Amino acid sequence: MIIGIGIAVAIYLALLYVAPGPDKSLVAQAPVNGAPKVFRNLALAIVGLILADGVVFHSSFYTTVLKPKSHAGVVANHLRAEKRRPRIADKEILVIGDSRVEQGFDSEIANEMARGKGVAFIERAVPASGPRMWHYFLRELDPRHARYHMIVVPLAAEEMQNSINDRSLDIMRMAPLLRYSDAFSFASSFYEWRNQARAFATCILRGSAYQNDLFDLLENPHGRLSELQRPVEPQRWGHAENRNRTLAGLIIDPVTGEIQQFPEDMLERQRERLQHELRWVRRRARFSGENFAWSKQIVERYASSPTTIVFVRLPRGPFLSLLRGKDEPPPSADEAWLRTHAVVLDHRTFRFLEAPEYFVDTKHLNKKGQELFTKRLTEELLGRLQIRSARSTQATFAGPDSN
Repeated sequence: MIIGIGIAVAIYLALLYVAPGPDKSLVAQAPVNGAPKVFRNLALAIVGLILADGVVFHSSFYTTVLKPKSHAGVVANHLRAEKRRPRIADKEILVIGDSRVEQGFDSEIANEMARGKGVAFIERAVPASGPRMWHYFLRELDPRHARYHMIVVPLAAEEMQNSINDRSLDIMRMAPLLRYSDAFSFASSFYEWRNQARAFATCILRGSAYQNDLFDLLENPHGRLSELQRPVEPQRWGHAENRNRTLAGLIIDPVTGEIQQFPEDMLERQRERLQHELRWVRRRARFSGENFAWSKQIVERYASSPTTIVFVRLPRGPFLSLLRGKDEPPPSADEAWLRTHAVVLDHRTFRFLEAPEYFVDTKHLNKKGQELFTKRLTEELLGRLQIRSARSTQATFAGPDSN
């Protein structure tokens, strides 16, 4: 769309340049202010474009016809489904995150464990998302900051800004969550100027992020309509079709950090991916300090809210039990801040799962790992709810003058 604007402006200026001048016989009769008002017309065209984009794309109209399995469509569907969901318990616990949460947390197991306690677990994880998206997602989902009793958020470090936080794909994916007022703050969260420009343009002209989806809709409206009428199935990431797989048999040299043995049934492309992931983990272990800027913004939004934010360090993969050193790095300044303003579960809580037998690939838990992770996390959260309820009861009986 931005390209189209540029082309339209160029054509307009070119036509003005090549157009014949005014008839000299009429020059004397022409009013002084009769010259072409180029800048006025251009400004009116831009304003008209912004207004049209606002009516079509900034409203909820277009999100209802987004391709359900597109990047933006998945986010819009999660947001719309959760907003429309009726309340199912007095205390609702929302679990958000990326594909590791989507495949690592089973809400059915959690709700079975919480039966009869007036507690319900809701999982709304979006594949390939991160703290930046969770920040905007929660803002749109819970504008009053009081819908949930707890919100569980992965403690995701943001230190690899250039490779993770600077993905242009995030702009397309997050388009349904953005507002005009986000233009400067959202654009400044990117580092490459190209992505900054795209991010700024998406906040002002949201249609610029939907142009591929719009072309697809115009080319095949009947196909899109039939796709929208089908029930939306949950998007599953990784090896969803074979969750019983395991990386058991993986052996890593503790001295060199190189893979000595692969699981027997692993394909060559899977071995290459495993080696690449191992190099990334070893490189990441050398970083000092971790930034949790977006996580801090989530906490600040709920600072005066009854909602408790709980941060969880997800199992970090099948390598840590084979590579972990004796010394744990001290918490960064950001993490220390989070510990004083929110609940941060002990980093050792899920350490027992950081082994090959609980993973289906380099990031996602298999069925056994999912069951163990869900049960352990649910036990932790229910235990904290019980402690919190007991303290509230004691405070009620003690009264305001107890001190």
